[in-house]
Amino acid sequence: MAAEKVICNTAHLFPKKMEKAIVNLLANAEFNGIVVRWSTAHALGQILKLKSRHNHGLLPAIENICEREKDNAIRKIYLDAIKKAKIVCIIFHQ
Repeated sequence: MAAEKVICNTAHLFPKKMEKAIVNLLANAEFNGIVVRWSTAHALGQILKLKSRHNHGLLPAIENICEREKDNAIRKIYLDAIKKAKIVCIIFHQ
């Protein structure tokens, strides 16, 4: 959980170095433990909100995770990040 919190708090400082963190977080999103998945959702959501080049692949991955997620609190974290990313995408492309 501590690693995800660090990512949440520092992702905006290192947007070009997120690839390894994203790969590891996507793996953690499938973990059985709710605390790990909750922390992972926060970290992935923060990365998605950075509007970086990673969003092209990250957004569909998060949407797939969200569809499979059974915990409503975790799903809500993902949905919030997806919503904010899509709003930015719509505004950017107009």
